[in-house]
Amino acid sequence: MPIPTNLDVEICELKKLLVHLVEQSQFNFLDPRVLALSQRLDILILQEMKQQRTGLT
Repeated sequence: MPIPTNLDVEICELKKLLVHLVEQSQFNFLDPRVLALSQRLDILILQEMKQQRTGLT
């Protein structure tokens, strides 16, 4: 199993935060905080996928 990178750790932490925000917003997925964090996660996940594809991790 590969050693987690800083990006992996950040994604994991932001996923936990997203779950908390969704619960806090009473599952309102259109809450601006939920949307902003979800979009940030999308960018980081895409970055990680690109790195894995090119073998940089």
